[in-house]
Amino acid sequence: MTVDITTNSQYITGKARGDAQIKLLIDGINDLIQAKLIDAAEALELNASVLTAEGEWLDLIGAKINFPRPYFPPDQFTTFGFDDNGLGFDQGPFATGETADQPISDTLYRKWLIAKGGALIIDGSLSSLTSVVQAAFNDDSEYIDHGNMTMTCILEGGEYTFQEIEAIVDANFLPKPCGVRVRLLYNNINNDIFGFDGSGYSGFDQDPFLTEYWL
Repeated sequence: MTVDITTNSQYITGKARGDAQIKLLIDGINDLIQAKLIDAAEALELNASVLTAEGEWLDLIGAKINFPRPYFPPDQFTTFGFDDNGLGFDQGPFATGETADQPISDTLYRKWLIAKGGALIIDGSLSSLTSVVQAAFNDDSEYIDHGNMTMTCILEGGEYTFQEIEAIVDANFLPKPCGVRVRLLYNNINNDIFGFDGSGYSGFDQDPFLTEYWL
């Protein structure tokens, strides 16, 4: 809960209540306490949690679990281009020629840190594996145990690019029990996917295939 003492001078009682100089003095002291102590303490509390930390604070959390913020090359499809080579007029900026990799966003990095941290403390059970991907990605995400030393990890949501999903696979931070092969399935549209009759999916020319990776 956010604490604000900057208006506490309204509670002055007695003769001092009508003294403008006393009110001004108390407001000045309260402003200093608010800025230097209360706001600073609340900011420290927020940035101590992976759920609310931002910027460099997230990087410090990542350093604690030996998982620095990943960098991606610029997405070539976010800039202007003719025909099928990029976005059209009034849709994307010109390319700057900058080729240096860019850090991933706080939102994405936070999810990855939750998954990485969760993978360090799981007990290997199906429920603990599922709880990690649900906390990091989406409540509909889950692990399925096939009973033959293979599992399927399903990520739902449709909020990640293929580049990000491939980076998730390359980073290898999704929980994976020792000696078990895990197939990662990603529904990148948060909607129906293609499937044949009786599979509960859409037919031809209606929805895309499900993205599949092996961990």
